[in-house]
Amino acid sequence: AGYSGTSAIAKALIRGGNEADAATNAGYFTVFTRPASGGLTEKLRITSDGEVLIGGRSNWGGSNLHPNTLNKLVVTGTSPANSFDSQCHLEGSETNGNANTGGALAFGGHDGSSFRNWGNIYGMKENGTGVKNR
Repeated sequence: AGYSGTSAIAKALIRGGNEADAATNAGYFTVFTRPASGGLTEKLRITSDGEVLIGGRSNWGGSNLHPNTLNKLVVTGTSPANSFDSQCHLEGSETNGNANTGGALAFGGHDGSSFRNWGNIYGMKENGTGVKNR
């Protein structure tokens, strides 16, 4: 909770509930925040199936809360998007500006005996001044 002037106002909310209808034991977890103007809006939902929905995209048509049965992470960007908006921003923690620093998206899976990294998409510095996407 916070204040708007002297009046108490909910700035954020954490909620759990039943997916689809009250008769199910399938539960979800949500986080709501309030923009500068307007009401509380859902920004994050974790479903009973382990899907993580980020950006307020929780209701995919009536009581069907799932975008599909394949994706476990769905990130919804701004609409309309600005020229340089990203739906997902991956950032390295290096601050030295050296070559081969930046962010990466990794793809992996299990090979039958252990988990493996299959491939990456990198946004890395090529040298001390330039940027190279690989």
